[in-house]
Amino acid sequence: MLSLKAFIERERISVEKFINNRRQELSGVKTSDFLDRYAILITMEVEDKQLLLEHEKYKGFKKSTDLYYKHPEDTNIPVQAHYHVVNARSGKEIYAVNMDGTAHHRVNKGFQVPAKQAAELRSLGVKIPDNNLLESIQFPLNESEAHICHIYIILEG
Repeated sequence: MLSLKAFIERERISVEKFINNRRQELSGVKTSDFLDRYAILITMEVEDKQLLLEHEKYKGFKKSTDLYYKHPEDTNIPVQAHYHVVNARSGKEIYAVNMDGTAHHRVNKGFQVPAKQAAELRSLGVKIPDNNLLESIQFPLNESEAHICHIYIILEG
């Protein structure tokens, strides 16, 4: 069995060979073996409303009929801990707020959190500004705006 270091080196060399080969084909130095090359496109659509996992239970606001649940921080994505607020009747999301008081979803930028909900979220550690408006910050590698993810796999003969 290969060590992790040896495996990574082997993959690096393989990628370098592929890139050099493709550059030579594009520049006309080498003829293309296009017939022995296959591209597989995998498209995944992420739905806006995802199923709640068993540990993600709705909780009710004390002075509102709306419900909320918390998602933990995930440094791999990166995404900070945040709360989703949903309508109790329809189950549709109203807004989502990060722990630092910024909008979790870009569409929530400028949303004004109702005063009673803002007060309760503050008691849970969310740093909502005094004007209750959700601002937005950009993180690299955050959620996809289009909710679509494309992955290409290239196989060569």
